[in-house]
Amino acid sequence: MNIKILDSWLRDFLKTKATPAEIAKDLSLTSVSIERIETYKDDYLYDIEVTTNRPDVASVVGLAREAAAVLPEFGIQAEFVP
Repeated sequence: MNIKILDSWLRDFLKTKATPAEIAKDLSLTSVSIERIETYKDDYLYDIEVTTNRPDVASVVGLAREAAAVLPEFGIQAEFVP
């Protein structure tokens, strides 16, 4: 199942200075597969493949929580903002 999420939506729940490319690369190496990043108006759009065993990352909040857990493993500060 693929979902599309805007970078601005993700950053409503994720506090980080990581670029969209860094977020995509690090998440793709650990949990979900970011198929591509597209430019959409003045924002970035992530096209994300979510496997059936990870329904927790099939939402903006779930993806933000996952990114907040994964990014520090690659030396990038990140914090989940509820």
